[in-house]
Amino acid sequence: MPRKAKQVVKLSTKFKELVEVSDLSEVEVCLHAIEFYIEHLDIDDDYFVGDVHHAEKFKFFTEYLIENFTSQIRKEQFNTMLFRALEEHGIQNDEVLHWYMREFLGFNIPRKPVCKLHAKDFHKFDYPHCAPFEYISDMFFERVRNSIAFANRTGGKTQNVAILNHLDMTFKPNCEIASAGAIIKQAERVYSYFLDFHRKPPLNNLYLKEPTKSETYFKNNAKLEVITGTRTGLNGPHPNKARIDEVELMDWSVLQEGLSMSQSKEYDGVLILSQNSFLSTRKYDSGTFQRLLDNAEDGGMKIYCWCIWDVLENCDRECKADPVYGDCPIQDKCKGMAHHCDGFYKLDDFIDKARLLSKDVLDAQWFNKKPSKEAVVYADYFDEEVHVVDPYTRPDSDHVMIMSAIDFGSSPGHDFVYQKHWVDYSDIFRALEYTDDSAELSFKLKFYMFYEYRSGGKTMAAHALKIKDSPHYEQNEVIFADPSAKQSRLDLYDLHNVNTFSAINSVEDGIDLVRSHLDQYQDYSDNGDSKSWFYILENYLDCDDDTLVGSVREFSLYKYNTFSDGKINRRAPMPIWDHGLDCIRYVIQSAYPAIQELAVPIYERVDQHGYWG
Repeated sequence: MPRKAKQVVKLSTKFKELVEVSDLSEVEVCLHAIEFYIEHLDIDDDYFVGDVHHAEKFKFFTEYLIENFTSQIRKEQFNTMLFRALEEHGIQNDEVLHWYMREFLGFNIPRKPVCKLHAKDFHKFDYPHCAPFEYISDMFFERVRNSIAFANRTGGKTQNVAILNHLDMTFKPNCEIASAGAIIKQAERVYSYFLDFHRKPPLNNLYLKEPTKSETYFKNNAKLEVITGTRTGLNGPHPNKARIDEVELMDWSVLQEGLSMSQSKEYDGVLILSQNSFLSTRKYDSGTFQRLLDNAEDGGMKIYCWCIWDVLENCDRECKADPVYGDCPIQDKCKGMAHHCDGFYKLDDFIDKARLLSKDVLDAQWFNKKPSKEAVVYADYFDEEVHVVDPYTRPDSDHVMIMSAIDFGSSPGHDFVYQKHWVDYSDIFRALEYTDDSAELSFKLKFYMFYEYRSGGKTMAAHALKIKDSPHYEQNEVIFADPSAKQSRLDLYDLHNVNTFSAINSVEDGIDLVRSHLDQYQDYSDNGDSKSWFYILENYLDCDDDTLVGSVREFSLYKYNTFSDGKINRRAPMPIWDHGLDCIRYVIQSAYPAIQELAVPIYERVDQHGYWG
């Protein structure tokens, strides 16, 4: 017998005696033992030494076949006989179910909830993680009536739908199934998996007639319809089992049609329970799928959630200084979790994805952490622990100037905001020194917002007074303002002698630029501390109205608009809780051409004449 199998259980002398005194080979004894287990869910204890659990007995004999014979040989010589036993007695427990999917469908579905068992930050997840097999098992054995399953990208959701469709049709005569995808290509992917299961004996003999996407019939009168996730597609059929994939891509109003599709039916005294199952990757905190999750408890739905760690193949590499691969490029994201995995998704593929994708996309679509903050404009880019620093700490640089910004407003949520920033432009001199005359000048400024005056309803005269009384104010201060507020800018200058410059106000480009300055890096010259290119100094806020919030709070309130279906409109941030952040955007966007215009002539004079002008 194989060495691996001997390490699991030990056979008694009865097994050898059976082989010796009968005409049965070891293979035939194994096959009879598997057939016996399919019917009775146990195997004679006399085969084994000691007390062995029934699941280990079954595993011993099935592993014997897998380890000693190729898949092709098993299909040709053994599986037709074993399938007859399954047709007669059905699949009665998880052990047979998992083996059947592996042996007949070719999928070794993970059974271990790796993330739940090993992730240190598991408490941060809003739904407990499970192994993918738990979802399939509960739905097949009808332990659960309605379910929501969400997983990471390429986490096996589509193949699981195809597997459930096959299982219910094969082992539940007269069962009717409607399988939908949010788009036709998604529905076709499910059907493609389904067809692949039935290309060779014994499963190719299940068809009553040539299958089509619209209707597939089995000889036991089971039926599968593949439909699209549209109002028309979901409004017609009333199957026993309804499964809708990629819910996130559907409109909420359309999904309502799918919520009432299924119905229970009784055939020859056997009840086939109605079930609805909705599957997707969750991308947004306000999308269709999140809305479905929020309503799960009221709708009596069980939520199944698994992430990349629950489906990733095992990693046996060293995190650091592996003799073959060197240092792992994603050890900061993995933290050794892959050493516990035992799934199917290729390790190298995940490493590539983890290196390329942003943190918020990884968290939302691969790790299934709390609802994605992608509706929040700056999402996880702003971190108070990094970006808010000690009060009134002027940058330690010889090349610092003050730049300010104004955003006009007069009501709560639409405040008048005046900000002051120290701008460290020392990097431009490095760029000037090392950049060819023909090349584009590339440099990065650092910003320190040290003062913010905010008011919800005072007069322009009161605003002007606060500006002039602000720290380090000078008459020629560079103040950028919203270019669309022409009359307010004129009033501020003509009546109060406060001059402003027209700010660059390209919203989408500006948001991206601010994000790039919120990016963090580890400064290994300073204990590896996290650093950034944008900071807000503590005690920055000058506001006597407790109902108003400062820019630090606005970073978590400023969101994109959403369409009626809950999807995010990334071209339209909501015009509220944005005035402080607009000022930050004005300064960062406008500072680059202004600094370059000021610094380049100074650099050229120093370079040519050896002194500062």
